[in-house]
Amino acid sequence: MKYRFFLAAALLGILSVRGAESPGGMLTNASFEELKDGRPAGWRIIRYGLAGDTHKTETETVLDGTHAVSLENTDPRGTGMLIWGQSVPAGKFNVLPAGTWLELSAWVRAEGKPAQAKIYFESVKARKTIVKRRLISPGNWEKIVLKFEKGKIDYLNSNVYLQLEGKGKIIFDKVFFGPTAKPEYAKGSNLIANPGAEQQDAKGVPVLWKQIKHQPEGKLFSGENGPGSGKASFGFSCPVNPIKPLGWGIRLEGADFAGIAPQVPMTISFDLTTFANPAVQVRCYAEFMDEDRFIGTFGGNFSVYAGWERKSFTFPMPGRKFTHCWVYFMLKTEGKACVDNVAFKQEGSIKKHTVSDDYCRVKDIPPRRTWIAPEKPEKLELEFKLSGPELTVSLAEINGKTLKTWKLDSIRKGKVETRTITLPALREGAYVLDFESGALRDCEWFALRKNRPAGVHFTRDRYMVFKGKPVFPIAMAHPNLRGDSGLDGLRVYSESGINMISEYEIAGKAHAEYLNAMCNQFGFMLWLKEEFGARPHQRGEALRRHIEKLAGLAKLIDNFAGFQSDEAAWNLWPLESVRRHSMFRFKYAPDYYTWQCNAPRMTDKTGNPRSSFDVVRRYALAADVTGADIYPVPEGKASHNNLPNQTLSCVGDYTDLVRKMVWDDRPVWMVLQAMSWREERLEPPNSEWPRPTKDQLRFMVWNAVTHGATGICWYGHGAWTDQYSEWYRQFAEVNLELAAAAKIMLSGKTEAAPAVPEKVGVLARTGIRVFVNESGKKEADIDVTGTWFICPTGEAFRQGRHTLKPYEVLILTAQPLKLAPVKRFERRKTTLTAATGVEQTPVLIDGEWVAHPQFLKGGEKTLSVRQKFVLPAKPKTAVLRLAADDSAAVSVNGRPLSEECVSHFNVNRFNISSLLKQGENVIECRLLNKFGYCGLVFDLNADGTVIRSGKETQISLDGKNWVQTRCCGKPPTSPWGKPTLLTNHPKQ
Repeated sequence: MKYRFFLAAALLGILSVRGAESPGGMLTNASFEELKDGRPAGWRIIRYGLAGDTHKTETETVLDGTHAVSLENTDPRGTGMLIWGQSVPAGKFNVLPAGTWLELSAWVRAEGKPAQAKIYFESVKARKTIVKRRLISPGNWEKIVLKFEKGKIDYLNSNVYLQLEGKGKIIFDKVFFGPTAKPEYAKGSNLIANPGAEQQDAKGVPVLWKQIKHQPEGKLFSGENGPGSGKASFGFSCPVNPIKPLGWGIRLEGADFAGIAPQVPMTISFDLTTFANPAVQVRCYAEFMDEDRFIGTFGGNFSVYAGWERKSFTFPMPGRKFTHCWVYFMLKTEGKACVDNVAFKQEGSIKKHTVSDDYCRVKDIPPRRTWIAPEKPEKLELEFKLSGPELTVSLAEINGKTLKTWKLDSIRKGKVETRTITLPALREGAYVLDFESGALRDCEWFALRKNRPAGVHFTRDRYMVFKGKPVFPIAMAHPNLRGDSGLDGLRVYSESGINMISEYEIAGKAHAEYLNAMCNQFGFMLWLKEEFGARPHQRGEALRRHIEKLAGLAKLIDNFAGFQSDEAAWNLWPLESVRRHSMFRFKYAPDYYTWQCNAPRMTDKTGNPRSSFDVVRRYALAADVTGADIYPVPEGKASHNNLPNQTLSCVGDYTDLVRKMVWDDRPVWMVLQAMSWREERLEPPNSEWPRPTKDQLRFMVWNAVTHGATGICWYGHGAWTDQYSEWYRQFAEVNLELAAAAKIMLSGKTEAAPAVPEKVGVLARTGIRVFVNESGKKEADIDVTGTWFICPTGEAFRQGRHTLKPYEVLILTAQPLKLAPVKRFERRKTTLTAATGVEQTPVLIDGEWVAHPQFLKGGEKTLSVRQKFVLPAKPKTAVLRLAADDSAAVSVNGRPLSEECVSHFNVNRFNISSLLKQGENVIECRLLNKFGYCGLVFDLNADGTVIRSGKETQISLDGKNWVQTRCCGKPPTSPWGKPTLLTNHPKQ
């Protein structure tokens, strides 16, 4: 082994010397001096899809020696391929050890006009292509250099290529391929080529940049009048909200970052204009990849109020090896924007984040952290691992006074320890324990109650109990806002095993009554998706009022179950805000659970705090229920998973990971894939990006359940919009089987699991056994004793040895459980049996969304809006339609309307004829913004006279200083989009 290593090292040294002496390195005839039949020996020409092309040996214009080669494309379409290529000698290349740096370079010259040259190394066996492009100006020789590090892969059948891209003529000479010194990054230099879009091809497209245009209505263009002396910029526009990607991207190779150490601060900066429309947002991000596998993403959304502004963000270099990095600029809203002077440099500093594995928690706390009388804790056992010698523990009422403080000392650094604290006498109520040690700030809350919460609690084995009955949630995320099946879609959900659905907002009492009728009719539990940390400035009395108002609306819904926050760590919601909102709900809305779903990129090793295990753990602990979403179909391609396991069984790995985050102390509900990844871009599935098959759906469910999941939630356009398809019929069979098996699971207790081989998941509860082969390639043998029946056929199972096929799921029940095949669903006319005054229908108001010119979006704020108008006579009929972001209390001629208008997706319809008069009238609104965008839109039809929000509307930040509103466009303009509900209020 040593001999082989020294031989390889010696060969590397020889090749390095040869590379220094020879212009070609490993290549034959690198300067094209040796001819055979008039063409350079060792080189071959590749032509495809061209007309009027030429390729020849040049003798007049050369850099070195007497010969060069040229490529010329005169095809007016500028398409096809024209390439010189040469195979890399395997004998020389294969002996180079992994980690060797290689260089492919060539001298290039254009003639007549600028042309784009491309050089690249390619190994079909390794599925690896490394490319360098450059727009070459006519007249001078330019050197293109491509460097990369040899990996630990088989580079069989490797080649180097010299290519002309598009029309024009280029000449190549003095090519080199061989070992080279490791490149070193020059600190402060810009990694972005063509940063100002000044270099453009014949079509006016900035060279080296890729156009990403999947949104049909969108446009990409080369903007003008940038902030500097340049005449170009990267432009995009779209008249609608671009659901599909629309933007610009540039690829950087791993070699471009050579010499930059992991965790070094890197800054991306750029100039941005949104043409005086602050509602327009542009997303900039850097995405690091290891071939097709995701490593890390850094960036954010940006906007400007007026003119050009310099934007930037800083992040640490990834700690894991990557092959390339894409820098993207994407238009996220309707409108128009331009980006210019892009820079990617090593500079700046990163705000320090405390990302450590220090923690403090309460051990053996009861389900949902609640003691029910007569049980009452007298002592609590704390477990902690700290980096300092002291720990301060404070006990307080939630949103109340501090009751006691403990000082614990002589703590061993970095060791897991336990200590016991004795509690003072506590009455019924909700309490919080705050833990402080060095930089650590942890907390745990608990409650003492006379009676169990009337709504939700959890058993010791983490199953949900709702209104006194055990329930296994089989949920669908956001169904009632998607698709065109309306209420009949909810009927299909109910008949296909779904028992819980979500809503984004409860838009007042009428909407709550509508949701109650809907849930009662179809048998659903309901949860509200509300980001816990999105209102960091809302605290104390304001937060209490907000939650008590929500709880009051929730009580109008018989089957309301809880609140969910989605990916708070990934969205960088402040942890303190997430904790505060969750514990306030624990105190002021005790009947309902809180659920924190985490992004699957929770084991990121790049140093990004939002996706480190220990940061995500803190967010996960700020809720009653936790979980993660994971969408692994097709296997290894979706880039949604950053674990080593890229197969379907990563679902089980993530379930284990989330359970570990909460010390297996809280329920884990997993969010699974019910869509094709193409459907996320509103494109149909295809063979490359399919929906999961029935077997894959079934495997993912039971892979999660055998690893401890006590709830399943589905996410995806397939299940939202395609409910009458054959795919959905099979999807329903998976859910109905889970629902039937869950009844047995919930009625029994956990039993000793039978011995099974590695990579076989198992669930053992009274009356049921489930076995899952987690390998997609190998069979697995299991031994089963006792009398069992196979689900879903109900057939008797022959006990003894059974061979599980790859990815096979075997469900056995003590009593026959036979399920009939599901018939394909057919569309029906479905209506609500209870009248609520709310319709699920889009209504576009004939007015403009208006906002304050100095406050289009922001934190919590109350604004005043008014519009005066004159009527020739008192109207017989007058209908006011109004929507607000976030809510508005409306009055007409000083008389308040019966109900507040809540949510931009809900149009409120009032008959206000009795409130109007002949002559001057006024509509006044107290507009409340909670966070994000703030605006109002309305129209009034009074006997044919139409009054609209727009230029005549006035707005004030203080109720005194009135200004003309900023008009943002008619619905469905961005960022508010199309409404989904119409609420008809009683006559005023």
